[in-house]
Amino acid sequence: MLAGWLLLSRLLLCSGVDEWHCPNSAALLASPGVPGGEQKHWSRFASETLAATRQLPEKVFHIKNFSQLRFRFPKSTRGEHYLEWQTIVQSLNGTDLLPEPFYLPFVKPGKLCDLEISTPLFVYRGFSPEAFQFGHILHDVLPMIVWVATRYPGVQIAILRDVKGTLESFLQWLDADLAQMVTLVPSGAAVCAMNDVLMMIPGEEVLRPEQLRIPALMTSLRGFVFQRKQLQQVDKVIYYQRIRGATSHGRLFSEADSMQLVNLARGALRAQNKSDQIVVFNGTQNGVPMTFEEQYRLFSSAYLAFGPHGTGLSNVLWMQATDCLSRPAVIEFMCSLDTSKMRGCFVQVGKRKLPRPMTYWRLHGGAPWVRYFIVWLLRHKEDAHLVRVDLPGFEMALAQALQPGDDMI
Repeated sequence: MLAGWLLLSRLLLCSGVDEWHCPNSAALLASPGVPGGEQKHWSRFASETLAATRQLPEKVFHIKNFSQLRFRFPKSTRGEHYLEWQTIVQSLNGTDLLPEPFYLPFVKPGKLCDLEISTPLFVYRGFSPEAFQFGHILHDVLPMIVWVATRYPGVQIAILRDVKGTLESFLQWLDADLAQMVTLVPSGAAVCAMNDVLMMIPGEEVLRPEQLRIPALMTSLRGFVFQRKQLQQVDKVIYYQRIRGATSHGRLFSEADSMQLVNLARGALRAQNKSDQIVVFNGTQNGVPMTFEEQYRLFSSAYLAFGPHGTGLSNVLWMQATDCLSRPAVIEFMCSLDTSKMRGCFVQVGKRKLPRPMTYWRLHGGAPWVRYFIVWLLRHKEDAHLVRVDLPGFEMALAQALQPGDDMI
């Protein structure tokens, strides 16, 4: 029975088409005590996300062939952890212009070429910092380069090299053939591409890289991955844990609150006559950072993952789905207006702290391979540096996530 399930899973995962056409909505579960303003906050976020996920690839971007370009991935003036996405480009034959704001002209004189590449090339900056950031590689770099690699197998792909070289080892783990196709370019280096150069040209209404997070790219990536990686037996529940001392980027829980979430999940499993293991995941195993393979194996064996927004939860990309009616579930704890002044829940614009609602439902282009549930993060009642979960909302989400079938269609 299991062998047949895995075979069906592989066929569906490798096609990507079935996943793309699964419902990509998300359900918010909130207790009656949560202020009404949070519902408006959610409605706006959800409508924007759904509008983005309904975009077809041909409306969002196309690939155009140029000849002999000079380009540079500019070094960030705000440090190696700041997200950048623009490429400086100049035609070497004086004829080709690329659209702003994704592409900018060279304005300062400098060495013409630090590096010269004579093979056909696809140039893509993506949306990621100079330091390796796992989540942004998964949803803002990898989907586009896999899309191009599978359609233009003869080209090299130029992307930004991270400062520690982690991206190279990640690509080797993912697929050695893809790694061979990739040329990693250091920030600030001027590169002269002397042959045909493929460039991603955004649609007229696409002004930011976030608009490239569409289901077609994500499900194409999943098809690519599952053709190359072994499928796992699906029998686990994962709790993504963020507690003080183990994580430093906000959205932190007390150990007591964290344990309460595990106990609630365990009780919900018992109510469904399930005794499956709940794995507490924080990116390490016995104090040692988990490898890419270990993270892949863990999340591809899960039928439920829950936890606050954070890089570790980007691994829901690996969760398996057999069809639209039997998809795994994700419960993500999302920043609310109540937490909008807390670290990890706001974006600084000048002197203002603006709410920063974010989920991997949006970052993964609607994540149509899972059933998605959202629960609010709220301010901790006793510690201004911690958050807590809307527990009644979490209990409702657990009950729905563990129900057989799919009530979101």
